[in-house]
Amino acid sequence: MNILVLVMLCFIFTSIGTGLLIIILEKGNVLDIPNQRSSHVSSIPRGGGIAVLSALICFWIVDRYLSQQWVAGELFILIAAALLGIVCFVDDLRGLSPYLKLLFQIIAVAAGLIILNDKGALFQAWLPIWIDLTLTGLMWLWFINLFNFMDGIDGITAVQMISIGLGLSLLSVFGLLNSWVFTPSILIVACALGFLIWNWTPAKVFMGDVGSVPLGYLIGWLLIYVVIPSNSFGIELLTIVLLPAYYYADATITIIRRSLCKKNIFQAHREHFYQFAVDRGVSHGQVCGAIILANSILFGAVLLCVEFNIAVSITIGLIVVTLLLFWMRGVFSKKSLTK
Repeated sequence: MNILVLVMLCFIFTSIGTGLLIIILEKGNVLDIPNQRSSHVSSIPRGGGIAVLSALICFWIVDRYLSQQWVAGELFILIAAALLGIVCFVDDLRGLSPYLKLLFQIIAVAAGLIILNDKGALFQAWLPIWIDLTLTGLMWLWFINLFNFMDGIDGITAVQMISIGLGLSLLSVFGLLNSWVFTPSILIVACALGFLIWNWTPAKVFMGDVGSVPLGYLIGWLLIYVVIPSNSFGIELLTIVLLPAYYYADATITIIRRSLCKKNIFQAHREHFYQFAVDRGVSHGQVCGAIILANSILFGAVLLCVEFNIAVSITIGLIVVTLLLFWMRGVFSKKSLTK
């Protein structure tokens, strides 16, 4: 099947599926009720990630079946993501203990690491395999949770999915990443666009944990597997550092700050940088627009690695993410500048 046809079908399936889910979720009273930590003022259906996850997994499998270009353990990872989605939908419906959710995530990550056991992972070139897999597992687990934590305003998760997916697919087209990365990455973009139709501000549906957690799991695995064949600090490792750099920074700084203040890191809050921006009057669309701009520059920084030293790319990435966080925090606002 032509890849363009597959991508279009994935987009259509996701957009129509999400629209139908809105009706079903509203009738089932599966709603996100606003509270003092919410960025919305009315009850919104929660669980639209079902359509996104279903479309991504189904069309990912269809492509691999037709092309017969399976990556080792790939089907197992897709099944694990689907099972994780089921657990998370139960959480969306009735609420589960954060520790129980973390346990299921650990099981899914551990299962994924078993597949990598004979290959090593992110640090295979420098560390013994058991340390390599342990650190990789902890980072994968953190990526899953930061992807979930950051899903707090209209459009932000879909925008980040598009940024990462488009970045990976273009790098694959340019011959800078393995060609097998292309189809899953462009399918991520198609799913995110189909969902964004309904999730752009003002959102008519939220993704819910059923989407953000297993999608974080799948994208995390994709980023890890991008690095494995290289066995060096090259463009592959730079790619997984820079493309999600804003998400890394916002979520990590926020959780460190809350930990230092002895606050419950599992409790919902309004202390992410993007939430500070919304609280000072910046619209959801403007925040997402700023993230798109920053992610575009970060992608450009990855490309610069081809012609310049890696340090140049890292420096640009640090500057871009720092400026974005400062802007979200209001450092450059007229009120701040006049104090």
